[in-house]
Amino acid sequence: NLPGVAAYLGLGADHNAISQSTMTSLAAGYQALRISGGSYNDVTRSLISSQDGYGLYIGLNAGSDHNTVSQSTMTSNSADLSALYIYLAASNTVTASVISNPSGNAAYLWNGADGNTISLSSITSNAAGKYALLFSSASSNTVTQCYISNPPGYGLQLIANSNRNLVSLSTITVNSPYAAFGADNSAANTLLESHVSNPSGYGGFIGFGADGTYIGSTTFNSGAAAYFGLKIVSASSNTVSAGYISNPAGVAYTSVSGGQNLVRQSTVTSGAAGYSAVFIDASAAAAVEASYRRGADAVFVRDSTGTRISDSALAATNPAGVGLRADSNNGVAATGNTISAG
Repeated sequence: NLPGVAAYLGLGADHNAISQSTMTSLAAGYQALRISGGSYNDVTRSLISSQDGYGLYIGLNAGSDHNTVSQSTMTSNSADLSALYIYLAASNTVTASVISNPSGNAAYLWNGADGNTISLSSITSNAAGKYALLFSSASSNTVTQCYISNPPGYGLQLIANSNRNLVSLSTITVNSPYAAFGADNSAANTLLESHVSNPSGYGGFIGFGADGTYIGSTTFNSGAAAYFGLKIVSASSNTVSAGYISNPAGVAYTSVSGGQNLVRQSTVTSGAAGYSAVFIDASAAAAVEASYRRGADAVFVRDSTGTRISDSALAATNPAGVGLRADSNNGVAATGNTISAG
């Protein structure tokens, strides 16, 4: 349908199947496929394409739930709209699919898009300031075994109380001054067994009320002196476990103005003179446990209270560097560590 919506499953359109089909819309602001009020529909091996609107739109009307899209391609070329958009819709599944928008957000889950799953899929954008995958007020969703990329922009971002989401077994890459993985004002999210990379900016950024994040068996890489492999700012009770965090050009990991953030059983490395592998700044009860830290200064603690560093190896690589540096702190406890100077 060149001037409007190509295919529309509305209120009461349940248990339908679309297979091996092409749905195309060229009209600005319209959808190639809209599911709004229909449930338990299956779309498989299809092309869903919009030149200047949404590719696949699920939601708005009540009952837009339990739909499945598999082995399909969703595309848009809109700066303002997305190839996949889910709004006020729950328990939908996109699997083994391609989601692409070179000009804007590839996938956007917004406002009540809860309990949905994206798996085994490629999610890509190529637009500065836009997102490969954006969650806003969307909770309890699962992203697993996906490739998520937006070289000049953001990778995956959780904002505005997008809580209890799970991302696992995925690769998230950008090459920009933005963050590959970000959580802002969104709590209790989990990132597992994933690779997060950004040579030009933040690998990961967790901030401003993004409390209770759990990161397990995940790699964060940055290559920029002014940025971090992983930065936690104004967020508390976050845990990094069995991870690898690296920034050969600057600080690898920092916790700033937060409380009770923990790094354990992890490797954190920096190779640049004048930068530490770990920088704990103006934080309360931060902890490093059973980990390996290597940098010009291995660990630098400043203006913090109740910092605990235990059972770790702290190795300074710069001839003038120190294994553990503490400035203007209250109650730094270091026990059971191996500390070596440069």
